[in-house]
Amino acid sequence: MKKIILVFLFTLVPALAYSQLSIGLSAGFNSSKLSTDFDEINSNFKSGFQFGLYTRLGGTLFIQPEFLYSSRGGFSQFETEFWQSVGLKGEGTEIHTGLFQIPVVVGYKLLEGQNTSLNIQAGPVLSIVADKGLAGVDEVFSQKDIQDYSFGLLLGGGIDLSNISLNVRYEYTLSDVYKVESEVADRTISSKAHTFLVTIGFRLFNF
Repeated sequence: MKKIILVFLFTLVPALAYSQLSIGLSAGFNSSKLSTDFDEINSNFKSGFQFGLYTRLGGTLFIQPEFLYSSRGGFSQFETEFWQSVGLKGEGTEIHTGLFQIPVVVGYKLLEGQNTSLNIQAGPVLSIVADKGLAGVDEVFSQKDIQDYSFGLLLGGGIDLSNISLNVRYEYTLSDVYKVESEVADRTISSKAHTFLVTIGFRLFNF
């Protein structure tokens, strides 16, 4: 694994050393779901938004660090017969988080024209919780059990049209978004986030 990383770095660094640097703004919408390891909880998607800054260094092969604020969350519903005995059947909880995110995206342009290009993207994401809250019943989840940070991976693709970038991505957290010792469920419940994102970027400066 170390050899693979070293080969990747030795390939990437020379490719970027004399490349163009650009800075821009990005914004978009997301739809996220917090899936749990407990089959008695039904998880549904919640819509959110994000905005921030990005920099891009490179040409055909590029690296794109970003700094974003993102609104994420999910709905957990208690619909099965398991919840009947504790009086929670038909109830649910909405979980909300406001995140500062730092994705570091590596991209490769599959097709390039004079003012357009098509690329694929992948990279790690660090998410730091700035705000968190719950709505609905709080017997199963509590605000304090939402983790303060998480790590994830993203995959996606984009189209560059002159100064405009359109991106579609999927993001998955590798670490738990929340983890709770639930007395009601009589077990530990943990969750990871699945997020679909559609963003638009506008390039402000080239160097």
